[in-house]
Amino acid sequence: MLSRILFIFVCVGLLISCSKQKAPQNTTPHSYFPAYPSSHWEYVYHLGQTVIKQVDPNLHVFEYLDDCYVGYGAPGPDYEPTVIDQYAVPKYEGKYVFGHILDGNSVCRDRAYLMFPEDIDGASLGRFYSVTYSDYGPTGYVYRELTFKDSIVEVQGNLYGSTIGIRERKLFNGLTQDETYEYYTKNVGLIYRVHIDYDIAGGQHDTTTLELVSHNIND
Repeated sequence: MLSRILFIFVCVGLLISCSKQKAPQNTTPHSYFPAYPSSHWEYVYHLGQTVIKQVDPNLHVFEYLDDCYVGYGAPGPDYEPTVIDQYAVPKYEGKYVFGHILDGNSVCRDRAYLMFPEDIDGASLGRFYSVTYSDYGPTGYVYRELTFKDSIVEVQGNLYGSTIGIRERKLFNGLTQDETYEYYTKNVGLIYRVHIDYDIAGGQHDTTTLELVSHNIND
């Protein structure tokens, strides 16, 4: 009788532990960055060089850890974060793609890089992301803003409708350090980027552009 009770307890325990180990949830790429596995984009730089950027053919496990809730860095050397959720996501240029978010470490969504607002239709023009950084001390600051949406843009002789514009500025001691403008098109992805570097006095120093030539979305 006792052995039967113990057997029941063991079985119940196994069922509970197994139920906690959920399979990673599949995610659908955002319509303005359709990074489906094996998709690729061919771009041309301002100097004429071409480059192909592509999505890995397989999905990867993206872990959302509980240290997302306690801020940057672990609370102590012996702290081991707990996985809150797991997601099966695409990987693009070495970074995990969670909808409108890029994450190089597969750690926390709120620490990651926001490409654009998640809900474009409901988003207002203006700032949607800002963060301080410590590359050069506590005064560094970067922000991203939505500058236009639902527009038609011509790139490399091709017209792209349903396009949004994003501006990013990085500032240090009140001066713009660098500035980036990006255009994303629905069901296509990034079609244009211009990046401007500034010198110490805030004057324009160098400009690079990236323009879409062709693409293949493997949806």
